[in-house]
Amino acid sequence: MSYQYAQKTGYTPMQEVIREMFYALALLSGVALSYMISVNGGLSDAFGVFPAACIIHIIGSLFALILCSLKKEKYQHGIGQPLWMYAGGAVGVLTTVFSNVVVGKISITAILALMLFGQTAASLVIDTAGLFRMKKYPLKRYAFFGLAVSCSGIFLMLTDSAIKEKTAVCFSFLAGITAVISRTINASLTQKTDALLASLFNHLVGLPITAGIAAAVIISRQFHPLIESLIVSIEVRNFVSKKASEFPHAALNNISFWLWIESAFM
Repeated sequence: MSYQYAQKTGYTPMQEVIREMFYALALLSGVALSYMISVNGGLSDAFGVFPAACIIHIIGSLFALILCSLKKEKYQHGIGQPLWMYAGGAVGVLTTVFSNVVVGKISITAILALMLFGQTAASLVIDTAGLFRMKKYPLKRYAFFGLAVSCSGIFLMLTDSAIKEKTAVCFSFLAGITAVISRTINASLTQKTDALLASLFNHLVGLPITAGIAAAVIISRQFHPLIESLIVSIEVRNFVSKKASEFPHAALNNISFWLWIESAFM
């Protein structure tokens, strides 16, 4: 019976059960993704896009580290792999930032639909070309028909306000593309190590990137008034210097006085 089933489907009954479990996990992943986008969007509203991305990576790194410690993972197994296998964390930063930026501008439904479309398009390219050492799958004729149907469904789900938000639409689509690239690279690392270790290294790679950008954003906010004052001061000096050339030399002392006043208070 098992042999006949395998001949007919290409899978043994146990493999079929495992395959169905993977489908269920993929469905749960989609449910978790919608919740995650909503929560991360609230975090971005409270702290800003890049500080929120840094907080997300800190929490993810700690959680992955705790799970790895409980499982007693051997961290050295995650070291020494090809450098490109660690790039998933860097690409994942883009996914986090893109999805955080668009929350509040268009609906969660629209964000997920556009991300799904981006994931589908990126997956077709990766499967067809066999990128990132993935197994090649030939492009079927009805794949483009499926994309067309997907596009039609997405367009119907978008509201008038979402259609006007072209930047948010593009970012949502890019979030889907970067999500697939990041997960595909992490899958390659998982094959060499372990799922938990790959997740840990994914967050550890993204953490310094988000921390550096968040620090730069915070510092720029602190110095922004000072920079604005400096720019105004330079513009005033240039204006006064230009006007001074038009006045007789007897009036230069008066101009110098106003330059001193400007430098003292700007």
